[in-house]
Amino acid sequence: ESPNESTDALQSVTKAFPHYSFRKQATVSHFQLIDQVHRKTRDDSAYRMVQLDLHLTLYKAVMMQNLWHTRTGTYVVALLLILFLSEFCFLYPVRKVGDLINMATTINYASRRNYLTQSLTYYTRELVLDDGFSRSNKFQIAGAIDFLVNELEMSDFAVRIGGTVGEIEITKGANDHSEVHNSIMYKPGCPWRVDSTTCEIQGMPGVGNSGLYVILRTFMDMVRSSLNLYGPPVELRDNNWTGLKGSQIDFVSLPVNMTRFNLLDSDPKLKFIMQSFDGDLISGLSLVTEALQIEAADILNVAVTENEILYAIHVIVTVLLFYIVLFRNTIYSAMREVDKARRFVIRMPLHMLPNQREIDLVMKYF
Repeated sequence: ESPNESTDALQSVTKAFPHYSFRKQATVSHFQLIDQVHRKTRDDSAYRMVQLDLHLTLYKAVMMQNLWHTRTGTYVVALLLILFLSEFCFLYPVRKVGDLINMATTINYASRRNYLTQSLTYYTRELVLDDGFSRSNKFQIAGAIDFLVNELEMSDFAVRIGGTVGEIEITKGANDHSEVHNSIMYKPGCPWRVDSTTCEIQGMPGVGNSGLYVILRTFMDMVRSSLNLYGPPVELRDNNWTGLKGSQIDFVSLPVNMTRFNLLDSDPKLKFIMQSFDGDLISGLSLVTEALQIEAADILNVAVTENEILYAIHVIVTVLLFYIVLFRNTIYSAMREVDKARRFVIRMPLHMLPNQREIDLVMKYF
């Protein structure tokens, strides 16, 4: 090489490796310098290769010795299980909400049958006497009876079969979920009586022992029959009955019409209707309402119990599986490995390593 080419090569090497003091070696041949640079480059490449291979080898060795409770997959499965239990604890008791809502509307209309029955008894009595005691005239009373008996029929159908009354819907009737209701409504007997050995109703032979449903249907038929017999014609009835808002409140005197008072006892239909105010019909309907309330309470108790059990299982799984089995074992395992590493490093003869670079490599790893 020419002197100029050698000088250019030396300047290039100096720029590439500025940390080497080439000035101190100005007396050394540039061929020796280039040879040293090449040798140093080979050593650095080999050093990096050894470092990478060592890192991969150690990583594989550590992963092979990795315990099951320190693996990522184990934690993923545990967290997914806890998430599943959290969702299950929320969604499983929710299935009872629909039953509770249905029972609430069913009880509402079952209780409404009691009110409607007693209202019909009262208005039928006032229709027969027609003495103004109800603050309504006979046309308004007839409209009230016509309206209330239809309401009683729709409410009874909704309670037993299900359906919509106004804006309220009963999705499942008591016939489909209450054995006690079916027993009271359809089976012979009178369980609402204190002495249920005899179930006869005066003036209505065979009705008392046929179940509550027959008594209720007989009551509605008797009310309609009495309305047609003692009330005004259909075209004269007040079809827009609005309750007490349409009543007349100005009366000078309120004498009882004794001329028609005896009809309440002499007419079997009226006598049966009057007895229903606090007799077999209202007692039977109250018994059905009480049975539905007990069933609703049982549904609520089952939902609460299931929720408590599921919550306890969720807490136990979270504490036992995640904290004790996984987290604590992982921490203890890590501490043991730290202790092993410390004892291993302490026992290593680092003073026997040939240079500081290898010592730094070992210390950096540990």
